[in-house]
Amino acid sequence: MRRQDKHAVSMGSASVPPVGIPPTPPHTPPLAPCAPLPTLTALPTEIVCHVFSYLSPPALAACALVAHPLLPLARAALYARLTLRNQRHGRAAAHDASPLDEPSSALLATLRAHPRSLARLAHALDFDLLSHVGADDVAALLADVFALCPALTSVRLGAGAHGHGLPFRGLHRGLALSPAAAATAQRLTRLDVERCAGAPHTLALVLLEARELRALRIGQFLLEQDDWDLFCGKRAPQCRLESFVATGRITCTAFEFCTAASSASLRAVELPQCEHTALDLSRFSALSSVALSLFLASAPTPFSPAHAAFEPTMQRLARHFAATLASARAALVSRVSLAGAWDCAATAPPGASQAVDVVLHARLLERLPREGVREVVVRTELNAIALAAWLADDEWWGGPARAALPPEEEEPPGSPAASVASLAVSTNVPSPVGSPSPPPPPPRSLSSSPTLPPSSRRRADVAVLELWQKQSYSAARREFQHRVRERVEAGARERGVEVRWRMYERW
Repeated sequence: MRRQDKHAVSMGSASVPPVGIPPTPPHTPPLAPCAPLPTLTALPTEIVCHVFSYLSPPALAACALVAHPLLPLARAALYARLTLRNQRHGRAAAHDASPLDEPSSALLATLRAHPRSLARLAHALDFDLLSHVGADDVAALLADVFALCPALTSVRLGAGAHGHGLPFRGLHRGLALSPAAAATAQRLTRLDVERCAGAPHTLALVLLEARELRALRIGQFLLEQDDWDLFCGKRAPQCRLESFVATGRITCTAFEFCTAASSASLRAVELPQCEHTALDLSRFSALSSVALSLFLASAPTPFSPAHAAFEPTMQRLARHFAATLASARAALVSRVSLAGAWDCAATAPPGASQAVDVVLHARLLERLPREGVREVVVRTELNAIALAAWLADDEWWGGPARAALPPEEEEPPGSPAASVASLAVSTNVPSPVGSPSPPPPPPRSLSSSPTLPPSSRRRADVAVLELWQKQSYSAARREFQHRVRERVEAGARERGVEVRWRMYERW
């Protein structure tokens, strides 16, 4: 080493002070990494399937491309329900073209290309007829779908103005075209032909093949005993229904035919009730929910209480309504729904609906069974007079709403209890349609009710009253509905009944 280098090193070591190293801190383990947030693929399968049930088909198709574990779940939700349409804006399809629209044709083509992986996922069919399609074409389409999708258990058929009456024949022929289609009929658990019409014996022949049917929804079914004997050979369906809905007129024979083997399984029914016949519900031991849609098969013209046939018609309707409910074993029926009766007459002049409210509604409510029924649902607007008269009827409710006060201790007119008692005699209800209601017979007030025997003082079991009002954009109509609510809620509070209000735009 040269002399100058040694001198530089010695000078540097002498001029730089020593550096003190801090003591080593105690050992600390490394921080654990944060647990990743659960992803969609990490959720339980049940939760993912529930989420997928709310998604639209394009969203389900996108979810199928997110991750491989989501592919089978998204496919199952995407192809579970087949929606087929043939809407061509009223124009018939070409002779060599498919009667279905383009999305429906593409869907069937995809199922034919993947029969094992996709076609077996279909469990429900929703087929609407909205163009000129013959019964043979309908039968061929249904037979093709039934043979292609062996897991179908639910079918809904609809018909527009051009397909009226064809689905019954098409469904019956489609089920008989191939053994695979016939096997589908035996597997069906849900059938919805509410929007269809046709010969009643055709629907009866279809029901004879559906042995596993659990839910049936039909429209008008006018099956008579002669048709039953001639076309069905006096055979009855073997299906054990749990839910039966009829939205159109149905005969007693048709009702007995549909529910021949459902005495121990039927739980909920929705039936039409007219003034001609009363339906027998006494043989259904598991029945818990009854919904009756009331209508007039032969409404008097003009439709008003002044007509000579009005009062006898209403009496027959109320009598058959009470007989139907009485046969339902009120101790088992916990929910009763009412609808119709005031919107059924095509010849009803303006204001007639409110006239029926006053004359008819209170009578129908008084025919409800007092024991067993916990919830009453009225799926239409009632007049405040009818509801207030029913809530103020001590004889029906099994006792006065409050203890009768002596004359010297009677409450002042301005008190809340006195205002509730005045509901029973108040008839000044403004009409939203411009036609005043005729005054009903003056009901009994709360303080003047006769002394009831101890056996009839038991309170009625009704605890919930669900009422529906139509959505209105008129300020006068909304004000009228508000007054109805106030009067009804005041009477319900005295009876200890919970009132639930619902709004509807159309049924």
